[in-house]
This record gives sequence, structure tokens and C-alpha cells, in this order.
Amino acid sequence: MKFNEKNCVGCGVCVRMCPFNAREMFDDLENGIRKLKFYPERCRRCGLCKEVCINSAINEEGGVDEIKKELVFCDKCGAVLTTRAHLFYIINRLKEKYYANQTLRRISAENMGIETRDLKLCPLCLMEEYKKVRAI
Repeated sequence: MKFNEKNCVGCGVCVRMCPFNAREMFDDLENGIRKLKFYPERCRRCGLCKEVCINSAINEEGGVDEIKKELVFCDKCGAVLTTRAHLFYIINRLKEKYYANQTLRRISAENMGIETRDLKLCPLCLMEEYKKVRAI
């Protein structure tokens, strides 16, 4: 039940769902990296992690025990949003509808080397921005 490095987006749903604590997730804020680790000695091979994985990134054979993914932070308060790979997964799933979300627009623009005024915002900061706009 190892990680498929290519498919894993670092969302952590497998970590949260494992009833045997065979997976751990750690956000290294100083280096901007999320680390996900698999402990085979704790695994009971129930398959729940594989079942809940959003991108078919759990392998019964092959794969790696540890994954590192780049974190993305809120531009306003500095909170962790998720990983860059997870945001691109969401963009690819939403197709053109992603453009309704300013954080996704910003990530996409950065990837293309385009300057934008959009901010990457956590849900709390996004609500604060909406309240300011509505107050005008």
C-alpha cells in the first residue's frame, strides 16, 4: 500500500482515513514541504487508503514509502492551503470552471508565468475579502 509518486497530490485523505495509523502527514512550514510517510509494519492491508484516494496513488506493489510535495500558503495570513499538486489536480478536474476561484486562477497564472492581482487566500481570508466588497 505504498505511494505512487507520480499520482499522489499530497491531499492527505489516506492519512486521515487509515484506522491503523500506517500513514502520517507532516507540514514542514520552514521549507514549504508536505511530507507523507507510509509505515508498512503498521499496515493491515485493509485497502481503505486505496479506496479513498482521489487520484489512484496507492499501490499494493511497488511505489515509495515517503512523498514530499510543495505547500501553498495563504497570501494574507500565511495558513497552509494545501499542496501545489493538489491545486493542479482540482484545476484539471474543474476544467474551465476553476476560473471562478481566485486562488486557482493565481496558481494557474503562476504556472504560465503570468502576473495577476489575484491572491491565494484561505477560506477565512477569502470571506473577509468578500465582506469588504459587500460593505462598499
